[in-house]
Order: sequence, then structure tokens, then C-alpha cells
Amino acid sequence: IMAAAEGLLEHPGPLADATGHAEALMASAAESMAHYSNEKNRRGLLDYTDMLALALDLLTLHPEVLAVLRKRIQCLVIDEFQDTNPLQFALLWALHQAGVPTLIVGDLKQAIMGFQDADSRLLAELQNQFHDCCRPLESNYRSRAEIMDLVNEIGTGLFGSAYDRLEPKATFPSKLSPFEIIDFPRRSSAAIRAQHTVARIKALLDDENQQVFDKRSKSTRRLRGGDIAVLCPRHSDLERYAACLRQLGIRTRIESGGWMETREIEILLQALNYVADPGDRYAALYLAVTELGEETLAEALTAMLEGNEPTSRILQELTALRNSLHDALPAEVIEAIIDRLHLYDRICRWPEADQVRANILKLIDEAHEFATANTEALASGGYYGSGVKTFIAWLRGRNEREEIKQPEARVRDEDAVVLSTWHSSKGREWPVVVLCNLDKNATEVRLPSLDVNYTDFSDLTEILHKARVDISPAYAAREKNEPWIEQLRPGVEDTARRLLYVILTRAREKLILEWPSFLDNGNERENLSHWELLVAETGLELSGTQLRIHDKAFDCRVVQADKNPPPEFEEEQHTAPTLLAGYGRRALKTGTCTDRLTPEVVNASLLAADATFSVAIQTYAYSETGLLLTDLDAIARGNLLHRAFETGDKLASRDLLERATNARIDETTFVSLKRQIDDFNGWLTSRLEPEACYQEVPFLYLNEQGSCVNGFIDLLVETSEGFWILDHKSDQNDNLEERFGHHYPQLQCYAQAVATLRPDKPVLGV
Repeated sequence: IMAAAEGLLEHPGPLADATGHAEALMASAAESMAHYSNEKNRRGLLDYTDMLALALDLLTLHPEVLAVLRKRIQCLVIDEFQDTNPLQFALLWALHQAGVPTLIVGDLKQAIMGFQDADSRLLAELQNQFHDCCRPLESNYRSRAEIMDLVNEIGTGLFGSAYDRLEPKATFPSKLSPFEIIDFPRRSSAAIRAQHTVARIKALLDDENQQVFDKRSKSTRRLRGGDIAVLCPRHSDLERYAACLRQLGIRTRIESGGWMETREIEILLQALNYVADPGDRYAALYLAVTELGEETLAEALTAMLEGNEPTSRILQELTALRNSLHDALPAEVIEAIIDRLHLYDRICRWPEADQVRANILKLIDEAHEFATANTEALASGGYYGSGVKTFIAWLRGRNEREEIKQPEARVRDEDAVVLSTWHSSKGREWPVVVLCNLDKNATEVRLPSLDVNYTDFSDLTEILHKARVDISPAYAAREKNEPWIEQLRPGVEDTARRLLYVILTRAREKLILEWPSFLDNGNERENLSHWELLVAETGLELSGTQLRIHDKAFDCRVVQADKNPPPEFEEEQHTAPTLLAGYGRRALKTGTCTDRLTPEVVNASLLAADATFSVAIQTYAYSETGLLLTDLDAIARGNLLHRAFETGDKLASRDLLERATNARIDETTFVSLKRQIDDFNGWLTSRLEPEACYQEVPFLYLNEQGSCVNGFIDLLVETSEGFWILDHKSDQNDNLEERFGHHYPQLQCYAQAVATLRPDKPVLGV
């Protein structure tokens, strides 16, 4: 038996099983991707990866496209290049190979997005192959000199000779002490450690002598909650600190989940269900026993068991509302429900009323997004129609795929402490940064693992063809996992070092570290925490009231925390102050509302005049070919004609047109359509004598009122004398003056855009 047990580690069975599983996984993935790709092609849909892959095909298979781009792009500037994935790299490399001057900005020390398929080795290889073109960053304008001195010492320890020391160039004055340590010499629960850290934040906010430099006013002022960021490894850690902050009456700014499960959203969704179907007994029961109803659960259930329906006033109000909302879109139904139930007035008295209101506004926004979603994309997900039931199913489906977060209660709240994960803090900065949970595991290798590797980097043009997928299995026998773990560990440790560097460089004036010295107990561990890795790699140590790295010392305040709750949390718990006394509906005063509001953004294609407005027009018949396309609905007909006319004289394939529009037309209709386009192009040439024609021209400009105006011009014709603007319309209407008048504001907007952006030539007409 012992001999057989000793031979198990060499048994071929586990390897055969792992290989079989890997082959099945890859085959299933390939089959699924092929099916997914075919369905996208059949429905005329693209996803983000298609945009990259098809763009790469255009550049590599069609030299004429690459030549046009080469002429148009003066310089290609790419920021955060360390976060590039192989497909993005191949696309950018094709442009570079074509001769496009390229400026790359990246930092290998901040390459922490590997979980999103970013591959920093691509930037590293560019640095190896083009070493003479590299210019290292030499200065830092974010952090005060004392913080940068510590960061430079830590950076040298983490990255060795690969680290370039940064000269501090920040010139703002600071009255804060640069460093604080919250020392935990004895192990305690994560909740207790959070309480001690939050108690220190509370003390800082209560101290009127804590002054920060305000970047906007260029002066010092008292420390506010919004100046402080609490950074944790995971979102679940943040929730613990947020709860402690709220307990001491400190507002927080954190991206919270559970939006769909909030009371207000569930009430509105059930109200939607009831309006759409009064026979929905669950919705009726739910609404009758909420704070908006008058019945208890026992009363409502008893009534239902006796064959009666709940009689709450809320159900009567919704029943009356239903009769006027037969054809209304979900957003209109939601707003009607809110108005009928006086919901905004009611929630003013709820706890955290500002967050409740923000959640309701998000539901309205989601309904608007649903209404404007591509119908084919919705249908591909199994969502048909535009009614309330379809909207609710679509919303729940979205939440199941990726939990919908609660929105911020306020667009800007200067008194709210910011809570962010370590990864989300990348690219951001705050006056005061608190680094928490450094005791979390940093170097553990998780198996099984799926990774992308490369045969070699000798030819970057072939990088996609040299990529491969490596699968590291997880065996039952721990000894068999060791080779895989040792192979993957260097990459995990590199990522941990970079993550430490990122979070240590977020602070402008003050850096506060939780110091889990209870880990320094002489016990040897297989995997290191972030704190242990930091100490081991850099030699950083706490000595009295100083942080020391070898012969460098940095003065710091040290707060000793024990394993018991701090006094602030032993006293009576606080609650966050009510925010609505002078905010929201309670702050409204009766007055006359102006009718001359200036919109921030104007979408030109949505502009239209009243139906009774008309203008004098001239009409031209450019073709005798009649093409009604009566078997298509208005949207499909308009889409088909727009795409066809967009091709100009290059409409050669019925199959290509059908794929582009997801419409089905017979050969006779296609021939007639092509003839009509040829007639139009002939008329255009003889009538306007164009020097150039531009299809689907995007524009963006500020009008005289300060609104940002955007849109697309179907056809912009440039002649020697000026511009003509042509907009394709597929409306079926005999009153041409009225229809032209309806669209005239849109055409006027196009004309203003061209006049603003091309003042060298006049607009001759629309």
C-alpha cells in the first residue's frame, strides 16, 4: 500500500484528466465563439472585440485604407500603454509600421490591469527593442517632497535598477505632517481595525488645525471629508470602513451594489408589474403591505385566501393610472407612477432620502436607455417589444450579468470621504490617503490558471500568431501543483509590487498606513501579505516614531491600536445627519420658471418643428424609378435607404447591403435601388457640379448659446462656390412643404455647423 501511495505522484491519470478537461474547454470555447460570431453576422451586429478585429483586418488586408489613414494622422499618441492587450497592440503596430509617427506613454510600474487582459510585456518589449527612443519620466508634480523621498526609496527596493528616481516638483505649501502609522501589534478582527482607522479619520476632521492646500483656490483651508481617500484591496473591505464612517456621522462616497434590491426600486418595479397586469397577485400583495399601502401582511393574505383582492389605496391609484398608459414607454409609465403616488414627497422623510432619490432617477435613466437600445441587439438577447414587461426582464438580465451599482447620491459632496479599491485608485489623487488591509495575501498563486504567452517577441508584426494559451491545472496532490505555482509566482509577485507602488503614489500631502505588525511573529508563511512583501523587498521598518529604510529616516506620528474597539465606538452610535432640511423638494420656493433654458447638449438629428410649420421649397425629380419598399416598416426602410445612398456609386452587392442593414430584399428591388442611386448621383453631378462629396460627416461645435451641438450630415457636397447639405428622408407624405418644415430646424443646425467649422466657404443651401 505504501509503495502504491508513493507512486501516485507519477501516475499518468491526473495529467490525462487535466489534458482532457483542457481540450474539452478549448473545443467548447471555439464552438461557442463560432456560433456567437455567426449569429452576430446574421443579425448585423458588432461587439467591441469585432471593432478591433475588423479594424485590424482593414489595415492589414486593404493597403488603400492604411494609406488614407497615414495621410490623415499626423501623430498617434497612446497613453497608459502598459494596459494594452495583444489585439489592441496589433492594431496600433499596423499604423506604426505604415509610417504613422507614434508617441507612447506608459509606466511598467503601474501595470496592474492584467485581470482585464492587459499585457505589460508588450510595452517592456518595445522598450527593449527601441531603447534609444525611450525617455524616462524624471519629475513628479503630484506629491510633496517628503512623500516622494519615501516613494523613491521604496521604488528602488521594489524594482531595483529598473526604477528611475523622480524629482519632486510640487511647489504647493503643506501644513500637514506627511506620514502617520496606525500600528496593530496584536491581531484583532478586521472590523476592530477598521474602527481604529476611522476613529483617527474622525479626529483629523474634528481638528481645526488640520489644513490642506486647495488646488482650485490656490490657498490653504480646513481639511474636509472629500480630501481623504480610504483605499482597500477589495470592495467588500470598503463596505466595512464605510459602515464605520457612517456610524460616526461621516458621509461617504462609495460605489455600492444592490441597486435592484433597494426598497424603492423593488416598489417601483412591482408597481410597473401591476400597471402592466392588474392580475399580478404577487405585485398587488407586495404593494399593499409596503409603507405606501395600508394593510398588514396577515390582512392582505387573509383577503386573498378568501378570494378577495387587497383594497389598498395604492392599488386603486395604479388601476386608475393604467387606463391612460396603454401605449406609453416604460420611462413615461415610471414617471406617471411617481407623480400619481407623490413618491418624491414621501421619500423626503425616508432615511438616506438623497440616495433613495438618486436610485429612482437611475431607474428612469435605465428606462430611457432601454427605449433607445438597438432593437436587433435586444432581440438577440431574447428581448422583444418595448413594453414594461420586456423592460423589467431586460433590466433583471443586465443585473444578473453584472450587478448594477447604486449611483452617487450627490454629483459633488466635498464632505464625503472617498472609498476606493486599490485598482480603481489608479490615475487618481487626494490630499490625504489612508492605505488599509495591507495584511491581505499578496503572493498566493491560484490554480487552475489560464494565461496568454508568446513563442517569442522577435517579430512584433506577428505577435498575434505567436500567442498561445497556457493552462495550469489544479491537481488534488499538492506536490504536483508546485511546478505550476513556481512557474506563475514571479508574475504574481511582480503584480503585487506594482500594486503597492500605485497605492503609495496617490497622496499629495499625507500618507496614513495601517501597520499590521502582528504579522511579524517569527512564523514562516508560504505566501506573503502586501505588508510583508513591502517590508521584505524594501527593508522598511517602524522604529519609534520614524519609518526607516536602511540609513534613511522619515518622521511619522504613530497611533497604537489595541484589539478592543476605540472609545468612539463604545459610546452611543451616531447616525448620519439628515441632508434634506434645505435640499431637494423641501428647499423649493414658488416662482416663475423661465422658458428660455439653455441645454448643455443638443443632438441635431432630434430637432424638429411643430407639425403646422412649413416653408417654401423647390422640388426636383432625379429618377423615374419608383421604390416604395412597402413590405418594410418605417425604421427598416429608412435604415436600408440611408445605408444604400451612403455608398454613393459603390453599391455592388445585395448580400453586403442585406448584412449591413439586416433587411431582406429581392434582386429586382436591389436593381431598382441601384438604378435610383445612379440617377441621383447623375443629377447631383449635373445640378451641383461638386468638387467633393462627403458621406456621413460627423460634427461637434458650440453654438452661440453655449450648447454643445453634435450630429451627422448624410451628404455634404462641396462646390467651387460653397457647400450644399443633403439629408436623406424616407418619410411617406404627400405634403412636402409640411414635412420639409418639420425637418427644417435640423437642416438649419447642420448649416450652422458647416458655417462654424468651415468659414472659408458659404453654405449655399439645404
